[in-house]
Amino acid sequence: MSSLALFASRFLVLWLFVVVSVFWHIWFVRNQITFESRFITVTKTISSIVSSLRLVNKLDIGGMHNKQSELLILRTPALVIKEVWWFPPP
Repeated sequence: MSSLALFASRFLVLWLFVVVSVFWHIWFVRNQITFESRFITVTKTISSIVSSLRLVNKLDIGGMHNKQSELLILRTPALVIKEVWWFPPP
């Protein structure tokens, strides 16, 4: 995958999140006003949207570069679960 295509896919994911986030926040504020009689300012709503966008922008959406042999390791039972009895101290 070229770097331009990778950038385009990340940009698309970010804009998709922007649209969904704006609609979700507006719907959430509407529900707060309607059902809980709370007053939420436009400034607070915009601040909430911007903070969620900053959070998703920090997420690195990358690709996998593993070999099939490396992924097969995950199928082997590497973790053994034992039953343990714990008694609190007297």
